[in-house]
Amino acid sequence: MQRLKNLSIGQKLIIGIILLLVITSTAIGTLSFVQSSVALQEQVEENLPLMAQDGARLVNSYIEGYRTAVEGVASRDVIESMDWSRQRRVLEEETGRLGILGMGIIAPDGEARYPDGSTAQLGDRNYFRQAMNGRTAFSDIIISRVINRPVFIVAAPIRNDRDQVQGVLLARLDGTHLSEITDNIGYGETGYSYIIDSAGVLIAHGNREFVMDQRNFIEESETNPEYASLAAMFRQMIRGESGFDEYPFMGSDRFFGYAPIAGTNWSIAVGAQKADVFSGIVAMRWNILFLSIACVAIGIFLSLLLSRSITKPLKRSVETLNAGAHQVSSASGEVASSSQAQAEGASEQASSLEQTSSSLEEMASQTRHNADNAGQADQAVRETVKMVESGVASMERMNSAISEIKTSTAETSKIIKTIDEIAFQTNLLALNAAVEAARAGEAGKGFAVVAEEVRNLAMRSAEAAKNTSELIARSQENADNGVAVNGEVSGQLSAIQDSAAKISTLITEISAASKEQAQGIEQVNIGVAEMDKVVQQNAANAEESASAAEELSSHAAEMERIAEELAVMAGSSAGETDSKALIINEDQ
Repeated sequence: MQRLKNLSIGQKLIIGIILLLVITSTAIGTLSFVQSSVALQEQVEENLPLMAQDGARLVNSYIEGYRTAVEGVASRDVIESMDWSRQRRVLEEETGRLGILGMGIIAPDGEARYPDGSTAQLGDRNYFRQAMNGRTAFSDIIISRVINRPVFIVAAPIRNDRDQVQGVLLARLDGTHLSEITDNIGYGETGYSYIIDSAGVLIAHGNREFVMDQRNFIEESETNPEYASLAAMFRQMIRGESGFDEYPFMGSDRFFGYAPIAGTNWSIAVGAQKADVFSGIVAMRWNILFLSIACVAIGIFLSLLLSRSITKPLKRSVETLNAGAHQVSSASGEVASSSQAQAEGASEQASSLEQTSSSLEEMASQTRHNADNAGQADQAVRETVKMVESGVASMERMNSAISEIKTSTAETSKIIKTIDEIAFQTNLLALNAAVEAARAGEAGKGFAVVAEEVRNLAMRSAEAAKNTSELIARSQENADNGVAVNGEVSGQLSAIQDSAAKISTLITEISAASKEQAQGIEQVNIGVAEMDKVVQQNAANAEESASAAEELSSHAAEMERIAEELAVMAGSSAGETDSKALIINEDQ
């Protein structure tokens, strides 16, 4: 505290400016970090469930396409005839046309026949019982022992002319296609998605080993506590719920949105690593911390530099003054003892003038020093103004970049509108094709199925375009919010810039005033010196020896006082010891 009081006005002003910059930059950075983190968290909690719902619709479109195709094959007359020789030929043709693994016919007793002549008893399968009850069903995904790949079954009822179920058409599909769909669904660079069945088994995942091993994290959570949070989310997915969750997995925190897949008992989850989502925010936090540390380090460095540049010369001056004080004290003691009574009046006047001259010299030196410090402070403030101007320019460039993002979003919205129009025209064409197929009668029945599927795809494309347009609208709104926040930060930086300019003006005025004060004191000091010469000349004839002794004594006392003050300012304990010795010599 004492050292702080001994600092000059310029030094205190520099320290105050450094503290102001540190506090301001830290406050603005902390506010930006908190607001960005909250906004990003809300965006992730909103977008991940929406992405999961879009993924569920995509998977539903995939399986509904095969449902429609298999039901179309099951409704053909040649299949309803239950003539195996004709059925086998049709099954082979449809297997190649649909690009599936194989097809077969299951009799009401549960015996399945395949075109290659093999048979199997499938009467205990749930999908067989559901199909016999008149409803197309999907099986869970299993790993085929024959081809060592995940497969699943689509079972459609075969009806006779009286609309009675007389068998089941079985189609075996490649389950790896589901994993290929999930490979294209993810959030961020490390995002991914997966699908589980009604038992909590992974049936589609970017890591194919999880699928091939039929991983069930619900069962594994009973022995591995790390999977407890994941298992809890799996149970919600099995119940057909949709939502958002956060949990640690394999050493990293992760966000997930999940939704059920219509038409099945499956559920899809879309996730991303928390570190990836908040990577930009974390980088900003470290930049803010680095900036604050750099400001503090610069302030400390400048303070130490100023302290050393002042303390070292002061210590050298203290040592010199102490040595001179001892010598002057010794000489003045010898002379004063013989001539003190003869020249008391003249020596008192000379001593007073000398003290006044010395004080004025000290004031002049301190004033020049203050002027130098004010000049250095003015230079530091000018550099600060330049840094603030650079920050304002950076914020303007950031605002321009966000505006360009907003413009790109608007252009993307136009593209989505074009896709919607194409879907509408495709729907009209599908309707016309269906009408033409109806006119063609039995010959156009297969074409009618294709036309209906094209119409369904057009309707789903229109719905997807609508959902995408809503998402783009939200993104445009978020871009507007980003522009507003950047405007606020830019305004705050502009205010800081104005404040720094005002401080620079004040420091310039202080520096000019200090220089003028130093010049005035020097003039006064010259006048006092001239007065001192006149007094010495008047008393020289009668009191020459007394005046000399008193002058030496005055010099010794003044040097002692100056040495003590400099020692205190420089923190030198040696100065106090030498001053005490000087007092003892004067007493002697």
